[in-house]
Amino acid sequence: MTVESSPRPRLPRSAVVTCAVALAAPIAAWLATPSIGVADVGFLFWMTSLIPAFVLTYHLGRRGAVLALVAGTLVLAAGAAVLAVRGVALPDWRLALGLVAVFVGVTVGVAVLSERLEALRRNTERQALTDPLTGLPNRRHTQIVLQVAFDAARRGLPLSVCLVDIDRFRWLNDQHGYAAGDRVLKVFSSILSDGLGEGEAVGRWGGGEFLVVLPGVTLDDATRRMEAVRAAFGAVDLPWRPLSASGGVAGWVPDLQGADGLVARAAEALEHAKTDGRNRIEALRVDGALSAPESAPPSSPAPPGPATPPSAEVAAAAPPVATAGGAGSARIVVIDDEAANLRAFGRGLAAMGFADVQLFQDGGTALAAIESSGVDLILLDLQMEPIDGFGVLERLKPLLAREGYLPVIILTGERDPKVKERALRMGARDFVNKPVDLTELRARILNLLETRRLHREVRDSAHQLEDRVRERTQELEQARAEILSRLARAAEYRDDATGAHQQRVGDLAALLAARMGLDEELVDVLRQAAPLHDIGKIGIPDSILRKPGPLTPAEYAFMKQHTRLGAELLAGSRNTILEAARVIAASHHERWDGSGYPAGLVGRAIPVEGRIVAVADAFDSLTHRRSYKAAVPLADTMGRLLRDAGTALDPAVTDALEVLYREGALDPFVEDAG
Repeated sequence: MTVESSPRPRLPRSAVVTCAVALAAPIAAWLATPSIGVADVGFLFWMTSLIPAFVLTYHLGRRGAVLALVAGTLVLAAGAAVLAVRGVALPDWRLALGLVAVFVGVTVGVAVLSERLEALRRNTERQALTDPLTGLPNRRHTQIVLQVAFDAARRGLPLSVCLVDIDRFRWLNDQHGYAAGDRVLKVFSSILSDGLGEGEAVGRWGGGEFLVVLPGVTLDDATRRMEAVRAAFGAVDLPWRPLSASGGVAGWVPDLQGADGLVARAAEALEHAKTDGRNRIEALRVDGALSAPESAPPSSPAPPGPATPPSAEVAAAAPPVATAGGAGSARIVVIDDEAANLRAFGRGLAAMGFADVQLFQDGGTALAAIESSGVDLILLDLQMEPIDGFGVLERLKPLLAREGYLPVIILTGERDPKVKERALRMGARDFVNKPVDLTELRARILNLLETRRLHREVRDSAHQLEDRVRERTQELEQARAEILSRLARAAEYRDDATGAHQQRVGDLAALLAARMGLDEELVDVLRQAAPLHDIGKIGIPDSILRKPGPLTPAEYAFMKQHTRLGAELLAGSRNTILEAARVIAASHHERWDGSGYPAGLVGRAIPVEGRIVAVADAFDSLTHRRSYKAAVPLADTMGRLLRDAGTALDPAVTDALEVLYREGALDPFVEDAG
């Protein structure tokens, strides 16, 4: 089973609507104002086609850029042909070609960046779901696949799962190194993957264990298939022989509470296969009976090594563990109020090769030491005074929560299942009955320490993945901000080629919002959305927009349509910034007394974003030169705006502007300080 990342999303309906509105704008302009010439309409049509170019590039990447540029070229050619046939003189296309060159470069650049970000997203998603060594789905991904198959089994589809494990895998790593273990894992995973049918999956469960999910396969068929896997693995010619695998197979039964219960049944069958001598496959049937294939092999022989005489000491049955950065370097804390027991544990753990062992007769002292020095595993007696084992577990809860996986082994002679259940609920991971068998204790300690090591590796990998996702998200946000900036410049390019007006309005609007005490999130949204306040001007022809003299009533009525056009171009987005830009485009020409347009809103019925941008836009327009006027000195500008408070402008916003003026904060925003 291969791990596939989610496909790139298709062009959403809102984007299609935006493109249609942009292309329909010049036609609407022509119909609304018959005085507009054919040449102006053709030029306007080409300009508005830049909006679909950005939209297609943003959503479809390089493919969208190519589509947009080809379509734009065809539109331009068709427009020129129509004008030529009708005998209309072509407009000055030098400015248009300059604009086209700029936007072609930006479109291609955004497309390349979009493709790279998409590739990084897919790679990151694939890494989050894949075991890096075997290339199989990791445990998290396998659990998702299992849950889907389990839900299907509830509707009547057969389901079998197989938990298979490489026998003596730890011994293989200890004796021949991790490189040998890695090679064996790759070979075993390849054998498991061969022959999987549609919908079937195998994933690495942890260590040398793999989980095979077989929807639509009966228990008997699954057992035979796992027996074939076991035989194939035993026949592999590798230097580290003998190699064998054991497996447990379980099928779906009606009384299971969840997918974990099915895995638990397979684990139970695997445990019996290990106990019965390894190198075998056993199935757990509905009635709880275990069965193996008729051709079940003899038990797997033990790995080569010196035999231990029956009369040897107990510690000799628990050979030392590797200490070079492995389990032997782990810090183990033993808590037992019997001094004789502590001495015995100290000698036994030292004989196993554990060098960092701390012994405590009192739970309170042990907890203080654990909090200050840390711990990797705790051996805890239940029957103690003055704090018993349950009291120690209760006080360990904050540490257990922080660590995520801190193994606690309970040492007890108690046989009551309720006692064990309570300890498990409080955070214990395992039990060892008294009198303690050191061989059993060593095996349980090593298993839990290995699980802790793997857990910490997964946690560290998750943190690294989070950091990478955060970096990629920041890059994507930067790309979005760049696109918004280019859209704002497109709107004002014919009026302010530098694009400085839009940026100043955005910065001043954010400064006013902060002075008014609005929250930081809205301040940041205003800074990015306010530059798009006049995006609708892209639909206004030059004959009106750049007219040096006063506008006629018809021309002024058409000019006012840029608020409606801007709102329509930005409508339908789920992006917070674009939605705020839509509100601003529609409301920044409303007046406090209700005499504004397009809706004639009064007072606080005008959105606060529109009220703030109205002041910022008016301030910038007054204090900077335009083709038809000179810059107004700062003091005169303030006088005009303060006189408009309560009629055209929101008094609360002009009050904030006056405070900024007294503080000298407006000086950087003016061209000629008065």
